[in-house]
Amino acid sequence: MTETLPRIILLVLLTLTLALIVSLFRRIGWGELALIAAVLALAFSVEIVRYLVKRFMKGYRS
Repeated sequence: MTETLPRIILLVLLTLTLALIVSLFRRIGWGELALIAAVLALAFSVEIVRYLVKRFMKGYRS
């Protein structure tokens, strides 16, 4: 479990950073770039959930 924690923290921090960038772009008025960054943030969020489910199922089978 301890080896997975840094990867999860890294993915969460990356998602939060992208969310802040999206917020900044929207305030500046760059809606298209905000939309692209939001899609990236969503992809990283899906990756976090997929990784956690994979680890849970691996532990559940053992």
